[in-house]
Amino acid sequence: MKILLVNSFYFPEIIGGAEISTQKLAEGLHKKQHTVYILCSSQEDKEECINGIKIFRISNKKYINNWELLCKITSGCKNIFDIFQYKKLSKIVDIIKPDLIHTNGLREISYAIWLIGHKKNIPIVHTLRDYALNSKYYFLKKIKCHFTKYVTAVTAPSKYILKDHMDEGFFPNVVAKKVIFNSIELSGNIEKLFQNKKSKIIEKANTINFAYIGRFENEKGTKWLIDVFKQLHENNISLNLFGKGSLLNEIEDEIKLDCRIKNYGFLDEISLKNYLKEMDVVIVPSLWEEPFGRVILDAYSNAIPVIVTKKGGMPEIVVDYKTGRVISCSTKDLREAISFFCDKNKILPMLDNIKEFLPRFSIDTQIEEFSNLYSKLI
Repeated sequence: MKILLVNSFYFPEIIGGAEISTQKLAEGLHKKQHTVYILCSSQEDKEECINGIKIFRISNKKYINNWELLCKITSGCKNIFDIFQYKKLSKIVDIIKPDLIHTNGLREISYAIWLIGHKKNIPIVHTLRDYALNSKYYFLKKIKCHFTKYVTAVTAPSKYILKDHMDEGFFPNVVAKKVIFNSIELSGNIEKLFQNKKSKIIEKANTINFAYIGRFENEKGTKWLIDVFKQLHENNISLNLFGKGSLLNEIEDEIKLDCRIKNYGFLDEISLKNYLKEMDVVIVPSLWEEPFGRVILDAYSNAIPVIVTKKGGMPEIVVDYKTGRVISCSTKDLREAISFFCDKNKILPMLDNIKEFLPRFSIDTQIEEFSNLYSKLI
């Protein structure tokens, strides 16, 4: 099967979870003997091959024209229909001649890719990874909604984001809509990983290491988490921050006042994994509707329970009191959840639950689900 995967950016240009998810999907499909191509944006037009996958990068240079100016004034989304990109996209599709086009994030790629696929009679799958379609400007939202009529099937990593878009009238002509969870690669001996984690928790002193992984932004609840943590007077807890963002300077000032809080900055995947071996609980205190919450999978795959807020799709992948805690966005609930895990005996039984829960998020499971969907559409 020849598949063209489209996303705003692709490795090594990693902006967020969409790029990580797209890369894992691409490489997973490639390992299953599918022929995979990537179409994404970059600083300039170029072609390259990474891990056996051919990548077409097209320039995201901002052309000065009235349409772009209008979009800048309104929502900043110039790529709803970019005539310059249309020609490039059409040419690349003609070169590849894919059996199916699978689009993901399209912030830097024109929605014209859907029209091109439709005109060439190529099935189109779109995976919702963010809320880019749901513009606050009615006119732009209606235009985007118009382009979604060319999409053949829509998937999403959570029921929440799928229902949100269907209720708004997007994708009126799809023949299939499906929730397919984001995935992780389960490498090594999972049984041994969890057993080692249990042993470490049992043998360690009664100190509980909490971790925050992600962008330092208000909507992510970073500052809220730090404020709540500082209200707790237990000396056997630490809060370890891994990330970067616009609140960095403010956060650095805050943590100077509490020696229990440390910031390790943004780390590569291998370095982060090494630190997570010492973490006991991951906190995801988002204050906005997360489409999924990939950091939860990072925690699970390192044998770590989580605390998450009831936002977006996160409650769909956390079982309260089984694989973590699901709380409201109240200071009282967050404080109580952190205190709950100060007893390491509350963590131990969750590890068995997480180990049983984990396989549903494996890359093999995701590849099988997408492959079955592709086959039905083709």
